[in-house]
Amino acid sequence: MNKKLLTIAAALVILAVVIAPVAATLPTDSPLPKGFPFNKIWDLLNDLQTQITALAARVTSLETAVENLPTTHLGEWAYDTYNANQAYTAATDGFVVVQAGTVSGGPSIVFGRPDLDADADSGIVFSRVAEGEVIGFTMPVRAGDEWQVVIIGLTDPTETYANIDWIPLTTE
Repeated sequence: MNKKLLTIAAALVILAVVIAPVAATLPTDSPLPKGFPFNKIWDLLNDLQTQITALAARVTSLETAVENLPTTHLGEWAYDTYNANQAYTAATDGFVVVQAGTVSGGPSIVFGRPDLDADADSGIVFSRVAEGEVIGFTMPVRAGDEWQVVIIGLTDPTETYANIDWIPLTTE
């Protein structure tokens, strides 16, 4: 008799753990007679199935949330549309990319200020350019900040140029 009950209990365990979560739910009440020792196993299996169902629902909810997250990527670049010694306000977060050089005359100083409202030394990117040299730097800028690339010739006359590009960050 005990062997038969053990076989039934094992079949119920297999049903509850393997088949029931996939195909159906376990009945709340055990089909075994009240007071039967395997009823505790039945209750544990019911509790386990409830937890698995709740976990599966949470995983599905998290998957949906992750799929709907916006992605940040580089937007369309604006090439050579900005001038040195002029302030601009960033519409989005992004990067100012500068290539500068001194064609003739003495050396020049090229620097960028990513936030004109901040302290004087805040975030300044600085470089000295000798005649015939070309330098480059990239400067991050936050949306709403005013930024500027400044060129100062150290001798007169100095012919210095700067290609100033804007690379916005966008979320779509």
